[in-house]
Amino acid sequence: SLEHLLSRTELKLVDRVPRKSERPKELDERLAKLRFELERKQYEAMVKDVSGRRNDNSLTSGMDMVDFRNQTSVGLNVIVTMLTGYAVGHFLVRTYFGSSDYSLFGGLVGLIIGLGVEA
Repeated sequence: SLEHLLSRTELKLVDRVPRKSERPKELDERLAKLRFELERKQYEAMVKDVSGRRNDNSLTSGMDMVDFRNQTSVGLNVIVTMLTGYAVGHFLVRTYFGSSDYSLFGGLVGLIIGLGVEA
């Protein structure tokens, strides 16, 4: 019977201590470097909204170039709108009043209206 078989058995536990394997120094140095990089990246991710600092390669990253293009586009749009407003105001005053003396003021009014439209 099963009880009879189990009653005659002995349970031997072996105290086995896992031996500590020696790691090469190169591996330890590499692990330390990787840990440092990971901690640095985690810290940068944690404080990026607070510190306002950017990475060292901020001029070459793609998002900055997209922001630069957008800002340039908006700036050119404002300049073109203001110049168009000046030109329209200048020519309207010159056409209706016939005097070139007041066309400068008409251009400035058109410029201010263009600036108001752009804002």
